[in-house]
Amino acid sequence: MSKVPAFTLMLFLFCIVPMVNAEKIEHLWAYNINDFRVIDISSNDELISVGIGQTINGTWTEGGIVVLSLNGRQMWNYTGDFGYCYTAISNNSYIATGCRDGTIMLFDKNGNLLWKFNAMTKVKRVAISEDGSIVAASSYDGNLYVFSREGLKWKRYLEDKLAGVSISKDNQLIAVGGFSGYVYILSLNGEILGAYLTKMPVFAVDFDKTYVVAGDYNGTVVYLSPNGTLIWKIQLRGSIWDLETFGGKILVGTANGDFSLLSNNGNILWEEHLGNTTKIGVFDVSIFKRYLVGVAVDTENGGGGIYLVDENETILWKFEKADEYFLSVDSNNNQIIVGTSIWDNKRKAWNKSKIYAFGIVENKTKKKTCGVGFILIGVLVAIVLTKKLMRD
Repeated sequence: MSKVPAFTLMLFLFCIVPMVNAEKIEHLWAYNINDFRVIDISSNDELISVGIGQTINGTWTEGGIVVLSLNGRQMWNYTGDFGYCYTAISNNSYIATGCRDGTIMLFDKNGNLLWKFNAMTKVKRVAISEDGSIVAASSYDGNLYVFSREGLKWKRYLEDKLAGVSISKDNQLIAVGGFSGYVYILSLNGEILGAYLTKMPVFAVDFDKTYVVAGDYNGTVVYLSPNGTLIWKIQLRGSIWDLETFGGKILVGTANGDFSLLSNNGNILWEEHLGNTTKIGVFDVSIFKRYLVGVAVDTENGGGGIYLVDENETILWKFEKADEYFLSVDSNNNQIIVGTSIWDNKRKAWNKSKIYAFGIVENKTKKKTCGVGFILIGVLVAIVLTKKLMRD
């Protein structure tokens, strides 16, 4: 009689044991942007905004933004004699743009220009709040410009060329880095709440709730209170090009190719060198679902790649090209978006830029269900076996 329970147990397990699909990464689409260099990418769950620029014989000429749908179709673009443009998109698809010629703009998702302002100096970075109600732009003339959806709210002169800029999630604080090495923290009405001096220019700034995380070109990461008091600092091995905070952790990309994960209490969790040479620099970083994403550039020979790493420091996937500079990356809930460009040495110009989109098919656990017919067959087999055993 023991064979009957064994068979029925096998049938039962076959019907309910979860079936796990292997996770894989798919290349979804590519979009070509000819005769421009990719400067910056910002995306949400509706649109992708790409900042572009062109340099010919060392002179920046035309620039602007190209806005794509999540399936890689161009929705609209806005270009002109801007040189190059940075871009940032809010959760509700307001798009801010700051350009080399000093032009700062805000668009709605349909491409309607809501306002346009000229700072008459280079704009180095632009940030927008999650709800699209605040835009902040850093400039070479030392002014931090802050806007509402209606236009300029205020500007604050900080006696410094300004670089990286960020807005806190609660819309109460703005942090901006300077070429002098200062990190400035301001209230929404322009009051300077604090400042901290690092050693070299600060291009990477982000908020961890109301705390400020900043990285300088000396490789120093500082963690500051809302009034600019130093909580901790860590020395990494290369100039910090980008950083991003998430879930009590800090992801950092450096010029020597290190992809580093820090805790927000000041510990280095790990450092991973991306790429195959010592001339690799991690140009941009992003967070995609539970994965860490970095784009690396071979600063000597050109080329580079995009790398997907888990929080245990394992490189799960990479996509590399020998002739394409990997320059910017961003993520939304559905896709990893990366921008590449090719340098034409004969023309001394950028051309054949591409926007790639990649998606991850998640592990899906589902119960295997048995049809009624299959179950009836199993029952009949069990009855036959039972009768046979009884005869034996």
